[in-house]
Amino acid sequence: MNALRQALARAAAELRGNGRLRAGLWLIAGLLLAFGLTIQADRLAEAAAGHAEETRLLAGVQSALERRDWPELLAQEEEMNAELATGFWQADTEGLAQAQLQQVLRDLAERLELRNPRIRAGLTRAVPEMPGVCQVQARFRAQYRPGGELRLLYALATSERKLVAEQLNLNRRNTIITTIVSAYFLGLEAATCGAEDDG
Repeated sequence: MNALRQALARAAAELRGNGRLRAGLWLIAGLLLAFGLTIQADRLAEAAAGHAEETRLLAGVQSALERRDWPELLAQEEEMNAELATGFWQADTEGLAQAQLQQVLRDLAERLELRNPRIRAGLTRAVPEMPGVCQVQARFRAQYRPGGELRLLYALATSERKLVAEQLNLNRRNTIITTIVSAYFLGLEAATCGAEDDG
């Protein structure tokens, strides 16, 4: 304890006698104070921004609660969903889905006068983050006359229920077109929709 008093007395005497040391200590104290004020200002700015965001969200909730047309909005949403659903294919099982897609491709080949069409079932999988929607694919290969490949692509793109050409290979020497065609189905049970793509 005596040694501590002596050390403090020496430090006090040094401070009284050394102006540079006093100035240095005041500078350090000032820098620490400025640093503390800066941190506090950042905290206050962050709190103010959070408060402003919460106020905005609260105002949105209050305006939503004041609306009285929720039943009409719900009816409009259901009508829009029903209309969108008509653009998707419908099937109860994976086999029926593949059969529908392959039949449409056979009909297209006949209508467009494509020769020697060969259609093979492809993969069936759930569409990630879209519950109830399954992607069903088929591999389509046929011989075409010049211009037939464009008519096929146009027919796929303008199909009443959408078809997507995922891949397209043209062998111009043998005039053979090969494409992977996808259709998107509603109504397939998740268990029969193949494995979901994990990515």
